[in-house]
Amino acid sequence: MATTFLFWNLNQKPLQSVIASLVLQYEVDVLMLAECSIPPDVLLRTLNRPGEADYHYAPGICEKIQIFTRFTAKFVQPVFEANRLTIRHLKLPGQTDVLLAVIHGISKRNYSDEGQIFEAEKLSNTIKNTERRIGHTRTVLVGDLNILVKD
Repeated sequence: MATTFLFWNLNQKPLQSVIASLVLQYEVDVLMLAECSIPPDVLLRTLNRPGEADYHYAPGICEKIQIFTRFTAKFVQPVFEANRLTIRHLKLPGQTDVLLAVIHGISKRNYSDEGQIFEAEKLSNTIKNTERRIGHTRTVLVGDLNILVKD
């Protein structure tokens, strides 16, 4: 059975009803949100309507990313956390484990091309180091990289 992922940069918009509709329609297993101003308890109440799926908040220290999952948080453990990046070890029973790297990258609005290149190299090194520590290279990278956007 394939795991279904959804990432969305909400740009601080209160879109919990839209999110819940998408998550339920597409049977999303792991929901990753950037720039989310919706408190986790409010989003959980919206996702967990009576008779619907049972979603859980998978907290971490990454300030820019929130993760919600159909699995309990013990299956989505943080193995690296920073302000704009969280790497989770997704270990589901009966499935091959993967690393899930979720990023909210720096934008061209605030950084030069050189600054973004430096941050991209840092991201690459962080992922490689985490893969070495965990012992495999099965990493899924998702997020708002902001690298190709020119304002």
